[in-house]
Amino acid sequence: MSLRLLLFGNTSSTFGEEWTAQGFCFKPRPVSYGLIQKRAGPCGVLAAVQANVLLELLFGSSNIPLDSGLLRPKLIDKRRALSQALCSILWQAGEKKSAVYAVRRKTAIIDDNIAENVLKKDGLLEYLHLKYFKSKDDLLEYLYNYISEMMKNDCESCVLFLYSVILTHGIEKIKKEMDVPESHLIGNDGYCSQEIVNLLLTGKAVANLFDGDLELNLGGPEKSLLRGISKRSKIGLLSSYEYKNTCAVGQFYKNPLYPIWLLLGESHFTVLFGTNRDILKKTNAKDPFLLFHYDGLLKKNDKETIFIINPIGRLEEEDKDKTDNSVLQCIYTRWPLASIEKEKEKE
Repeated sequence: MSLRLLLFGNTSSTFGEEWTAQGFCFKPRPVSYGLIQKRAGPCGVLAAVQANVLLELLFGSSNIPLDSGLLRPKLIDKRRALSQALCSILWQAGEKKSAVYAVRRKTAIIDDNIAENVLKKDGLLEYLHLKYFKSKDDLLEYLYNYISEMMKNDCESCVLFLYSVILTHGIEKIKKEMDVPESHLIGNDGYCSQEIVNLLLTGKAVANLFDGDLELNLGGPEKSLLRGISKRSKIGLLSSYEYKNTCAVGQFYKNPLYPIWLLLGESHFTVLFGTNRDILKKTNAKDPFLLFHYDGLLKKNDKETIFIINPIGRLEEEDKDKTDNSVLQCIYTRWPLASIEKEKEKE
């Protein structure tokens, strides 16, 4: 009940098929590193997992060689990278001490009368079985042994992983980290909140994107604390809403430890990444670099989307062009003087 209340604000709402039929299934070549998103809704979870998969493939223990500068992983590479990505997110959520993984068992764990009167059955929550881990190595071994099941096309592994992250971090701890403890994590449209995305990226379920915490004086003795990002994360985040001056993204998210960013535009999360960490240091117009963009929701994403970035290709910031697509808007928030050219798509 606590899990359902935290997610939906009541015990009768539940996940729709856009979540329950969403597994961690990869696309074929050439974008074989990309996870397929079947319907709108779970993009926040999928994009965060996707970003961590890319981190493992490019900079982690997998660290596969590039094919003419392009990422072309084999099945064994993807299995290993996905296992490591899920393990890394969970272990961070558990403050590197412990983790919980939720699986679906064959028999219900609650009485039918209780479910009918108190908690609406959804064919998943009442079948949850929790596995506890005190060792990261044991968690990784478990995930790798069962990763083929999680990679199936029509399975509930996306929801089960979200349950696992929430239970690993702790429901009460999440409430304390949220600006409004009474709010819930899944909106009426089925999209996940910023708290979920921040929890997946940083291990903290804060609501904001700016650096540090902000204390608001409400008048008199009352004060309100708005929690932001506490340090540089492995993976960053850029938002087209900052381009439109409706939110602020701090330097911790703009300058992550690795050149991988979640992009938030039009209520949808996608991933932008580079294949070389030197990108984070390049500020000279003579040092253009490539950024790759991936959107798992695109049905015909069978080509590589590549941008050539000249970090100071313009003398000054130009007036904001609201007709730019959300990807370009996000890039400009990180490199405001950049000139951006879309490279011919590679099949």
